[in-house]
Amino acid sequence: MERKRDAKAASKGGAAAEKVPEEDQVGADGKIILVEKDFDNPLIIQFNVEELKEGEEFKVNWKEVETAVRAAYPGLKLTYARGDDHGGQLAFSNLRVKTELID
Repeated sequence: MERKRDAKAASKGGAAAEKVPEEDQVGADGKIILVEKDFDNPLIIQFNVEELKEGEEFKVNWKEVETAVRAAYPGLKLTYARGDDHGGQLAFSNLRVKTELID
């Protein structure tokens, strides 16, 4: 029994690998991996965009908003962004949320 245990430990490099929780994993591309638990009860931030000049047509580009938020706050798990031309919502995972970044 002891030889079997020792052989198994040796095949693993002698030390047990530390398992990273599924919700904290990062993909090969460096992006945070979202898991099902990230979509349960998300923290939703609502905002409105005001036009800079009266009468000027303006529409929010949500892809740019998502990209900018992900770049500025890589520690937050942005699950989705949605909205219309002048406002919307950003939803962040409440799972291990970093409140100092939200503030």
